[in-house]
Amino acid sequence: MVALRTLRVHGVVQASLHDICKATLIAQITYASPTWNRFLSVADRNRQQSIVTKAKRLGYLPANYDSFDQLCANADEKLFLTYYNPNHVLHQLLPSVKCSGYNFRSRRHNYTLPNNNTTLLINNFIINRMLFVC
Repeated sequence: MVALRTLRVHGVVQASLHDICKATLIAQITYASPTWNRFLSVADRNRQQSIVTKAKRLGYLPANYDSFDQLCANADEKLFLTYYNPNHVLHQLLPSVKCSGYNFRSRRHNYTLPNNNTTLLINNFIINRMLFVC
């Protein structure tokens, strides 16, 4: 925030200030958010949201900028859509494709859901988040 204030004092244009804030402040508070976002408490979420709100209030971000929760949801969506690409490095960690002769409604994925609830499965980031949450 101090660096952004210094830039504004030195006459940086508002649009450039928005871009700098997105590239620095927002990137820092949302770094790797798909992995740790669901472990945040309500107090932690409020703390992160207050940073975004303060940046909006001070004019470092546009007034209609997304909330912290929306930023994390967008990061999740962007990350998990890349896993469906068969050339993605983590694609091999997905379970096998489920083959069915029936014409059911479309799903977000066509992978076989594991039915054992072992600690390894529960703590597996890829399977737990991509198949069960999405």
